[in-house]
Amino acid sequence: MAFHSNKVKAKINKSAFACQRDGLTIRGTECRPEGDCLAKKIG
Repeated sequence: MAFHSNKVKAKINKSAFACQRDGLTIRGTECRPEGDCLAKKIG
């Protein structure tokens, strides 16, 4: 049995971010698909 996916592969834009508060710093990488068609929020 074969499963087929109808998902469209979108380009992903990655950018670094940092957030500082009360002497603590959180750094990470934000990954977002190109364009205006974003996925629905889950949870």
